[in-house]
Amino acid sequence: MKYFNKNWQKGVTLIELLIVVTLSSFVVIAIYELFITQERTYVVQDSVAEAQQNVRAGLNKMVNELRMAGYGVPNGTAIISTAINGNPDSITFNSNIGGATFLTSDITTSGNQTINVIDSSDFDSGDNINIFDYKNNLIATATISSIPSNTQLNVTGLSFESGYSSCPAGSQVQTGFTTIRYSVNNLTLRRNAEGGAQPLAENIEDLQLVYAYDNDGDSLLDTDASGNVIWAIDSNNDGNLDTQVFNNGTTGSLSPVVPFSDIRAIRVSIVARSQKKDPNWNGGQRISIEDHNPTTTQDDKRYRRRLLSSTIRIRNAGLF
Repeated sequence: MKYFNKNWQKGVTLIELLIVVTLSSFVVIAIYELFITQERTYVVQDSVAEAQQNVRAGLNKMVNELRMAGYGVPNGTAIISTAINGNPDSITFNSNIGGATFLTSDITTSGNQTINVIDSSDFDSGDNINIFDYKNNLIATATISSIPSNTQLNVTGLSFESGYSSCPAGSQVQTGFTTIRYSVNNLTLRRNAEGGAQPLAENIEDLQLVYAYDNDGDSLLDTDASGNVIWAIDSNNDGNLDTQVFNNGTTGSLSPVVPFSDIRAIRVSIVARSQKKDPNWNGGQRISIEDHNPTTTQDDKRYRRRLLSSTIRIRNAGLF
């Protein structure tokens, strides 16, 4: 007969239990801190990626349209209307963003008629059109009433400009040009064109623009004594470049002043910041660009920032 011996029973003492609980707590705390660290890293990376995406989207749109500034704009009409120097800057310019084609036969009479073109697919009924010669001089204007085929336009009110009585085959046919303005207001990059001001990108902290020019008419960007391209701004917003901006952000007077009609290139710089502050970071600084050297407040230091710049040659300036 076997007897039960209570000494054979194995158990956990209170001290052992406390040791296990303590060690388990250390493990849980370590895992939690690792999770929090990874979560913070993800939030920071996501914030930086968002800022970069915002600035890239806005810059790409702006660069593409500035590159084509002056396209479809008659000789004698300003390509760049205003280049406001501020903090941030803004720019207003003219360009055709609609349809374009060429005549395939002469136009010898004014009034309502059908004109023959290479391709009418870029146009709509109601479009106002300009007809240019090969030197971009405006020859005639009209309004499209209907589009009977992919090679014809029915127009009304075709009238010749002073000094012209016909439009030869090969003349350019384009919709009327549009005045476009880019500016930053309330941390939003805005594009103002035919439909009014439209937001392009949010959390845009700064927009700075400087301009290179050909003032001596040699089809090259003007340079200083060291052979470096001269970049300048219109400091008093009177329609002339009057201040040179050096690479270190300092400025100097420009003499003689340069009219906007001589501008041939633009350097665009855009700063985007994160949408939210990072409470665990205090190293953010407002970015100095061109002639703008902003002051960084304590609140500014909580934001992450990204800067993108692009230099644009204006293809349609100084062609004739």
